[in-house]
Amino acid sequence: MVKGIMPIVFAAFIISACASSPNYYTEEEQELPSIIEGEWSSIPLPSLRNGELTLAMIQQTDEEEPEGLDLYYAEDKREELQPYFQDPSNRLEYEQDSQMKLLYGSYAKPVDAIVRYDKDQSLGASDFDRELTIEDTTVMFRYQEDNNISTYVFNHAQGQYSFTFNRSNVYDAEKERAEIEAFLQNH
Repeated sequence: MVKGIMPIVFAAFIISACASSPNYYTEEEQELPSIIEGEWSSIPLPSLRNGELTLAMIQQTDEEEPEGLDLYYAEDKREELQPYFQDPSNRLEYEQDSQMKLLYGSYAKPVDAIVRYDKDQSLGASDFDRELTIEDTTVMFRYQEDNNISTYVFNHAQGQYSFTFNRSNVYDAEKERAEIEAFLQNH
């Protein structure tokens, strides 16, 4: 009887080992697009051509009401959560300290791009270097040379979008504007 059980145990081990990659924090992460669409169905969400989604979180008010959505992208995505986020107590502490609800990740560092959607449409024009027009939309632009970061902010779909790019390795001005142009053309 023991001989008959061993192949079954071995097969179960192999199947569970193969099914464990990638390692998600929760089963809900596997359904990330439907989670985000369910909570944010009224707004268009970008998918960037030069990177994979590595972190998604909802910004919350003091009353834990959603007020914004942050999406982080990186060219090099890991298969496992960053070590800090593997511990559920660290995830909870992070959510409480930052007033964020983690939906997905964090799977990579460094981050190449961050897209933020805020329900508030207040553009602080004094914080930006230039005003651009992309796809007939007024876009405020700022470049921080000291850390090689560029930020584009514009109002769209009853809210404000902020696209922040790290120009260290993946993005340059042309690729950044192409991402924003593609988003505005498709939404």
